[in-house]
Amino acid sequence: MHRIQTITEDLLGRPLTAQDGATPENIASAERALGHSLPAPLATFYRLLGNLPQFTNAFQAFATPAQLRDVDGLLMFLEENQGVCSWGVDAQGRVFQCQGKERYDEKLDLQAFLELMLQYQVAQVGNYSYSVGIPDDELADLFAQDGWQETVNHNRLVIHRLHGFLIWNFLEEDGQVQNDLVYFSSLIDPPAAMKERYCLEEL
Repeated sequence: MHRIQTITEDLLGRPLTAQDGATPENIASAERALGHSLPAPLATFYRLLGNLPQFTNAFQAFATPAQLRDVDGLLMFLEENQGVCSWGVDAQGRVFQCQGKERYDEKLDLQAFLELMLQYQVAQVGNYSYSVGIPDDELADLFAQDGWQETVNHNRLVIHRLHGFLIWNFLEEDGQVQNDLVYFSSLIDPPAAMKERYCLEEL
């Protein structure tokens, strides 16, 4: 199973269906308009979940296949929620954040960047959002005890995932948790025992 499918189904709490993705015709039409094939990870993203707003435009906005454009050697596929920046991928599969004429290498290939974004969309705009009300050292112990995996650690964003649930935070430059705030987000309702164990408080 493709990792994009595995992560998406974990976050959704259900298997993907054909209706969740863009049609092959939509993807083929986009490729004809561009004059080239889509990078494989991006084609997989659209094919599997291109019709799921939880991942395509819940926070940052993915272009639809028909909206994809080549600009100065980059295939532009994602825009920041306030339009401050956008992201594109080059022919080597490297992802760049673009602000005006400036480009910043994300230091991630397209596959890794899409895996990050799947989780970040849910982290920012999950159906269920809480603050985590226990100290960092106790939280680290619970991560180890319960089997949480650190699935994202990039640009001071850290996400841990367990069975579709996310605990996440941003870090300061010195590595401390930003504003002492740690969040819990998910698309599925966490059980009462989990809310109690992690001292979850609704946002």
